[in-house]
Amino acid sequence: MFLSQHYCQIGNTKKALEVINRAIKHTPTVIDLYLIKARIYKKAGDAKVASEWLEYARELDLADRFLNTTSTRYLLRADLIESAEKIISLFIKDSENARHNIYDMQVMWYEQEQGSSFYRQGKYGLALKRLISISRHFMDIKDDQYDFHSYCFQKMTLTSYLSMLRLEDRLHGHKFYTRAAEVIVKIYLDLYDGTDTSQSTGKSSKQTQ
Repeated sequence: MFLSQHYCQIGNTKKALEVINRAIKHTPTVIDLYLIKARIYKKAGDAKVASEWLEYARELDLADRFLNTTSTRYLLRADLIESAEKIISLFIKDSENARHNIYDMQVMWYEQEQGSSFYRQGKYGLALKRLISISRHFMDIKDDQYDFHSYCFQKMTLTSYLSMLRLEDRLHGHKFYTRAAEVIVKIYLDLYDGTDTSQSTGKSSKQTQ
């Protein structure tokens, strides 16, 4: 198992697969082996096969939230959004309103992965909707800090209070915010370039006429 991870880390995915397949053949009930195999395929650039092996691992232990979350993430990276929604809904109480609950619970990793998936598929409207939701979450976090100022002084939790202030100082440097902002900028640049191209094409056609 560790040897296959070593080969995967140095970029020798073919050798890593050979080693992990031997391990699976020896002990096919160890879930971690399938997680590593999925990670190797992800490293090799095959997101679809990686998601299939992760889903196989999840089905070996349906009560494991970590496997549920990881499988959902891999499915989104393979652009299998409908399948990802079904998986993540398994651990949401009101599964019929899963999307609304995800927004209310500020599940930003899901919104970021889903937004990036929509972006890869060229669905810019849906991508912006998911990614801008992340920006709104950070606005809510910033606004909510005012509720904690008086509370922390009343409870004399000064250490937690200072930690909160430091967090707010670097809030917009959080990885979820920066990743969402990066994709949003790419979308707007793509839209601008597309509009600019169409305008230039229209001008050139008029000049030709």
